[in-house]
Amino acid sequence: MVHVEVATVARAVSPLSSRRSTSACVVREGGSPGACLDAANLAQVREEALAKGLITDAEIDAVLARLDAPDFAVFSPVMFTAWGRRPELAASQSDHDLSAASQASKRRQPNGVSRDHT
Repeated sequence: MVHVEVATVARAVSPLSSRRSTSACVVREGGSPGACLDAANLAQVREEALAKGLITDAEIDAVLARLDAPDFAVFSPVMFTAWGRRPELAASQSDHDLSAASQASKRRQPNGVSRDHT
């Protein structure tokens, strides 16, 4: 799997704090499950693509043949993922996380009594 950091995704989450982003794509060899998925997707849109004149029957057949050829490889679509926290919620979320951890700790103690309170 090829991992690539993409500046555009990072800019999209720039107003957020604690932000991260990643993207990934895979090289799919001809005849692989991924290439078979691409072929199935192309089969699903074949009639509509032909009707709109986006591609010819011969071109689709050529692509399908290549997707099945062991000496062919194609990249999968790129999956972009980005996440972060809104700055105004970061502090309250941290407080919430601490409170939740404290409650979980009390649930693990017999009778809800914390070991810190003797």
